[in-house]
Amino acid sequence: MLTKKKIIYVLGVSLTVCAASFVAYEYQKPRTINYDKTSPMMIFKNKDKLWQVVTYDGQPVTTLMTRIHPEFSQEYRNVYLNYRSQFVFSNGTAITVEEQPIYWNRAGDIVTIDYTEINEAYIFWVGDQEMKANTAITLAGLKKQVLSEILKSKDIDRKRMAQKLSSRSDWLD
Repeated sequence: MLTKKKIIYVLGVSLTVCAASFVAYEYQKPRTINYDKTSPMMIFKNKDKLWQVVTYDGQPVTTLMTRIHPEFSQEYRNVYLNYRSQFVFSNGTAITVEEQPIYWNRAGDIVTIDYTEINEAYIFWVGDQEMKANTAITLAGLKKQVLSEILKSKDIDRKRMAQKLSSRSDWLD
């Protein structure tokens, strides 16, 4: 006859087996890669150009640079983005957090090389205040350049269309 102890024992063993099976399954399940988290925000062809990082209001984003050697100094310096979405100073030197370079990923997060997210307020400033978390940032001059490229592309398309029309004689008849 089944006693309460036997029933509790059987249930306990069953639950343990289920939990162990679940853990084993989860461990073997393939991991999916979130490309928004692992891809750079942008990749530029021109590897020499740096883009200044600004807020949508046009205010420059800065970071506090601290030097210890040869003598201690601190200064706010403008933040730039290089061709692979890495945050750098105007001379191209990487901005680092705990000796790791930081990047802007496609999801809009600031991450280290191992994809650890960094809070903007921890590293960036706007004016004399820490940048608030989730502050929208953009690149100075990018909007104008993109618009210029679009207009240039439209002009090229118009010229091609005009050349096609002028080469056709049947539309004159």
